[in-house]
Amino acid sequence: QPALVYAALHFSPNVITVVVMQTICNIFVIAANAYYCLSTLKVKFKLHFWDKNFICELFFFSFFIFLAMIVNEAYWRTGQIILGAVIGTAAVAVYSITVQLASAFMSFSSAVSGVFFPHLSAISAKTDDMKPINEIFIKIGRIQFIIISLVFSGFLIYGKQFVILWIGDGFKDAYFYAVILFSALLIPVVQNTGVFILQAKNKHYFRSIALFCLAVVNIIISIPMAKKYGGLGCACVTGGCILLGQGLILNIYYSKIGIDIKSFFKNIIFMAPPALIVCLTGFAVERFFLTADVYALAGKIILFSALFFALMYKFAFNQYEKNLFLTPAFYIINRIKKAKS
Repeated sequence: QPALVYAALHFSPNVITVVVMQTICNIFVIAANAYYCLSTLKVKFKLHFWDKNFICELFFFSFFIFLAMIVNEAYWRTGQIILGAVIGTAAVAVYSITVQLASAFMSFSSAVSGVFFPHLSAISAKTDDMKPINEIFIKIGRIQFIIISLVFSGFLIYGKQFVILWIGDGFKDAYFYAVILFSALLIPVVQNTGVFILQAKNKHYFRSIALFCLAVVNIIISIPMAKKYGGLGCACVTGGCILLGQGLILNIYYSKIGIDIKSFFKNIIFMAPPALIVCLTGFAVERFFLTADVYALAGKIILFSALFFALMYKFAFNQYEKNLFLTPAFYIINRIKKAKS
């Protein structure tokens, strides 16, 4: 898609061209999925009868998922709109970089949890026992914490240099705004398996309504805060609403429906010290080896990541995580040996 958009912009450099190319790509992907389902998977459709109750249930189930998507857009888009209205385009440009960074931060964990939605649905359909669901919730949460703690601590240390090298010194405020949002997102991104659990058990209505109310509060408070503090005000308000809604209210709700939140946080707290030690070490080293070169920055990030995984492997990983970590390494070694032979 980026390659097609880039090529098309040489012939017609405007926003309509971008939209048209994105639409064409999306239509192609949908058609490819349909062809695969019909030709390879041999999916067949047969409408036996019209089940009014089922259609109504499906509508309400889908509506609250749709509402949650709208709320998500409200959290990440309204700040830019408000800043554009009360301050100007310069503030919008900086805040848009913050939103991009936050989106990338969230994507690191959602890639892991989304894989388990079908499995959670199958368990929920067979039994009301929460024990196997809690095991998955904790197991995936631990893996997500490993990834997210690496990204968060690395961004704290090297994020400012990265932003300056990426888009220039004039956008360095995006780093500070992003740190605020990352801090607020720490709990939600290691618990987003809980969202799939709610959907699998058809109990996601409360989450959507609660987050919708907080999104409205976010908009109302962000307007005066943006006027007084600019992008910093928007970031603080959005971060506060995320922390209140997804960090506090949702955890209370999770515990009410049978998710073992206490065991989850015990596991996360146990894993936190090695990550904290690596982060403090990185800060101490960075004070003496501050560089503005992209290759030096890449080298430091690689060394930091290696130290992070070494300490986590030694002091925090359980046997499942050790096997998960070593399996790709053994696979690569075996492939190299086969290639040489």
